Amino acid sequence: MANIGASDIVYTQKDVYSAKIEGLPPRRRSLMQVALGNSTNKTYPTGGIALDANKLGMAAFLEFCNIIDTSGSETALWTWDVANKKLRAYTAEGTEKSGAFTNDTQTLVVQAYGF
Repeated sequence: MANIGASDIVYTQKDVYSAKIEGLPPRRRSLMQVALGNSTNKTYPTGGIALDANKLGMAAFLEFCNIIDTSGSETALWTWDVANKKLRAYTAEGTEKSGAFTNDTQTLVVQAYGF
């Protein structure tokens, strides 16, 4: 089974929430729904899932994401890996997910920050 890749991620603006934050460089924030798997069973890639900064409403760079909500029939603890700029899924504290998701799509609501 293939890993979840860029073409398997669907981005949807959750709310009219995109906003500029003052500072240098000017930063942005957005509230987005991110569907992983694109309605097909895919394997979670070791080390996490990279997100597209442009599709999250950023002009160039994604600094970090807060995971606000999750849905899907499979339980996973989602975190943002600051060092590697990836979403990571855990089945228990300290145990990263491996293998395929048992349901079609994992959906997360994320608050993204970047510029």
